[in-house]
Amino acid sequence: MALVHPASGRAKITATLNGELITIPPRRNWFVILFLGAWTGGWAFGGGMALLNLFKPDMPLFARGFLMFWLLGWAAGLWFVGRTVYLQFAGSEVISVTRETLTVTRPGRWVTRPASYAMGEVRRLRALPGQETQPFFRSQQWPGMDQGALAFDHGMRSVTFASGIDEPEARYILNILREKGLLSDANLA
Repeated sequence: MALVHPASGRAKITATLNGELITIPPRRNWFVILFLGAWTGGWAFGGGMALLNLFKPDMPLFARGFLMFWLLGWAAGLWFVGRTVYLQFAGSEVISVTRETLTVTRPGRWVTRPASYAMGEVRRLRALPGQETQPFFRSQQWPGMDQGALAFDHGMRSVTFASGIDEPEARYILNILREKGLLSDANLA
């Protein structure tokens, strides 16, 4: 009987001049990648045919206007699918922790925006139990949109982040940040 070796962590922790930078690569869902890749071929063919028909000289004005409106929706769909496939490969979540701020940069469906929080306002930073990632069709509404394995209270709401890692790795990251002196008892209580 072969022994199962312990899993290694997915997050890459890098020391910076004033803190730590944690990069969590995306969990790839090969079914989504292959399905959307094939789907994009048909989508591109349909869009190409629409573009060819758009410039036919005998097309009625109303039909041309409708086709232009349809092509706007077509382009939005193509952007959404392209971004989804791109995020499957390059959609890393980046967490920067200093003594002054906690910044979470996670890829969104349309754009990527960082969210920075003052460490004095971060309370009850904790690892969430039972956040082991599951296959796409069981746990997530959309790739990369799961809840996350770390959470903290910020005012009257909870902020979750660090999707793509499991609870043991989240506890490990909290221990590293505590040992480096980046987290105080006020952040953890």
